[in-house]
Amino acid sequence: MFTFHSLFIDTKNFVINNIKPISLVLLTIAVIAQLLVMLFLPDPNVLIHIFNQLNGLPESQQHYLMSTLSKFIVQSLLIYAISAVITISISLSTIYNLSNNQFTFNNILSDALKTVPQIILFMISTLFYIVILTLISLLLSLPLIMFLILLVGAFFGMSIYFLFFGITTDLKESDKFILKIQKSIALLKQYPRSILTMVSLWFLAITFVRLFVNLAFPHNFIIQILGYFIEIFIDFFAICYFYRLYMLTKKTV
Repeated sequence: MFTFHSLFIDTKNFVINNIKPISLVLLTIAVIAQLLVMLFLPDPNVLIHIFNQLNGLPESQQHYLMSTLSKFIVQSLLIYAISAVITISISLSTIYNLSNNQFTFNNILSDALKTVPQIILFMISTLFYIVILTLISLLLSLPLIMFLILLVGAFFGMSIYFLFFGITTDLKESDKFILKIQKSIALLKQYPRSILTMVSLWFLAITFVRLFVNLAFPHNFIIQILGYFIEIFIDFFAICYFYRLYMLTKKTV
């Protein structure tokens, strides 16, 4: 039987023992992701300018600006989605190959491709989950209850997120998408303390890093890369934790 502490220490030792290949892979991902954002992401100041220009313009011009605004938003979402797919797929592949002593760049890339369909399915499902959760909270008139529903929903969603990708990291696992979601929910019911503690630590760490980087160095490209590197390193550690949790539960079955 494992505890949060024993699993955390086990994950920490794994990451420290493989720190060089992990750092190399994650730093490469951070550079690629930030280059995608820098080269293809629309300037948010342009979006704000377009939005401010909508009032007082003729209807034909409003339609044109709304069309332009919509294209900018779709392009932004697409860039972030591509960046997320690259980051998650390579992270899962790296964890799996390092855990099985099969670390080569060919293995990393080929195994990363195997996880892409599951990642895209999960991202689409997440959009529906966010919409449903938002609609439920908006139906309630009490701000406190709305806040509690969003808070509980967010922690439940992030727990399933990490559990799902922890399970997906095991490339020998041939379960379908829905079955992996069911397994994630079952694990959350069975080990709530170990799971929610890790999710809470992840949330605090990510929040601190994002606030520090965005407030202290909003326009420094190098710092943005380092900040994103730290973020995906924290994500990597969390996914690794849940992968090892899942593998331990498989051994006890």
